[in-house]
Amino acid sequence: MLLAPVPATAAAPPRFTSPDALSSDSGHAAVEWQADGPVTLEMTQDGNAAPRVLYSGHNHSLFISGLANGTYRLRLTDAAGQSSPPLLLTVAHQSLSRALMLVALGAVIFLSIVAVIFRGARDE
Repeated sequence: MLLAPVPATAAAPPRFTSPDALSSDSGHAAVEWQADGPVTLEMTQDGNAAPRVLYSGHNHSLFISGLANGTYRLRLTDAAGQSSPPLLLTVAHQSLSRALMLVALGAVIFLSIVAVIFRGARDE
């Protein structure tokens, strides 16, 4: 009986599950991908040519936090050296004036509730 060698199928390159660019107004993002084996996730920020390794292993997702304003490019590379197309992540934090306005509005609502509670307790 003759056995013909079975050609090895090449593993598909890793790819991100979100084909579109990601954006964040809070400096964090969840990134998911599909890969047949371990991958290395690298990130570069525009204006910085050196990639930074964020993760290396068998997982299929990562939560990235603590990012400053800017544009980031994420790339997956598998053990065979195959790379994914870059995923663009844009971070633009909310303005400080908007955050302070929301804090002031929350303080006014809180103080109004406290005043209503004390007024109601005094009338009894």
